[in-house]
Amino acid sequence: MKLIPYLKISFLALVVIVGPSTTVYAQNEIDALFNDGNLSLRVSPEIPDPNTNVTLSIESFSTNLGKADIKWEVNGLLVKRGVGLVTFQVKTGAVGSVTQVKISAQTKDGSVLTENITLRPGLVDIIWQADSWTPPFYKGRGMPLAKTKLTAQAIPYMFDGKTRIPSKNLDYQWFYDFEPLQSQSGIGKDTVSVESPDLFGQKNLMVKVASLDGGIIANEQISLTPSEPLALVWRDDPLSGLDYDHPTGSNISLTGDEISFETGGIYFPKTHMAKPGLIYRWTQNAKPALVDAKKPNTIIIRNPEGGGEGQINIDIQDPFDTIISASKSFFIKTASKNF
Repeated sequence: MKLIPYLKISFLALVVIVGPSTTVYAQNEIDALFNDGNLSLRVSPEIPDPNTNVTLSIESFSTNLGKADIKWEVNGLLVKRGVGLVTFQVKTGAVGSVTQVKISAQTKDGSVLTENITLRPGLVDIIWQADSWTPPFYKGRGMPLAKTKLTAQAIPYMFDGKTRIPSKNLDYQWFYDFEPLQSQSGIGKDTVSVESPDLFGQKNLMVKVASLDGGIIANEQISLTPSEPLALVWRDDPLSGLDYDHPTGSNISLTGDEISFETGGIYFPKTHMAKPGLIYRWTQNAKPALVDAKKPNTIIIRNPEGGGEGQINIDIQDPFDTIISASKSFFIKTASKNF
């Protein structure tokens, strides 16, 4: 499924290998804690970016590490060594890289405690679009209004060696406002549909993506807030047609016999526009204007003899929600004094 245009947000994956087994932790803003009974290892940040400094720290509940000879090895090379050296900083590599860190602590009684951790940074892009209308060639995407449908898609970048894991081979767990979306979660379910928040509200959409063996996991969340609809009006020229690139301003001059306008509700739900359709109310000098019932979003202003000025107003309303509405007013100068 392709969604365009999109907003790109990057998330990260971290694999942690402790001793002989692989354990994955992914909780935002909480340091990871790993304990096999000998050493406890903390990682901060828990899900680091590629090419980012990561702080590792160890502690023990059975011995005094302040007097232990501690060695830190990265990818098989001894990088740092010292007595009581319980913290260490390492930099992750690029997306898909593997950074292996081994910690050895020799205590005063001669025993050796060890831990191992593997850092594998990955990326997950999330793209989304709302069920909202925009005119052709609109430079942007439709923003969500209150209680309109919104579709999001996760684009993960996770690697098994040098091979990127296909999206269909990953498990997706979606949460909306921290509530699990069980029916929309599962293997290969990289898209989700939700209803945008109420007017003036805000909700969080979160996804956790994991490889099928649980060896790689990533999670992140985005905040969703509703936008306000807009009413725009375009001049419909008999020869060139609608000029979507140049909506009308506040003042228009009519030099010919007549002028035709079309209006559109920016960000109104497309499904509501299709059935039963939005409600359009045109007024001319504060009085209801005559329009074609088959084309309620258009109006034709004719130029009688004389000269004058008049005000045109358009109100657009969603038939499903009276709160969702937009309006626009503009003036027309014509050759008629009685306009």
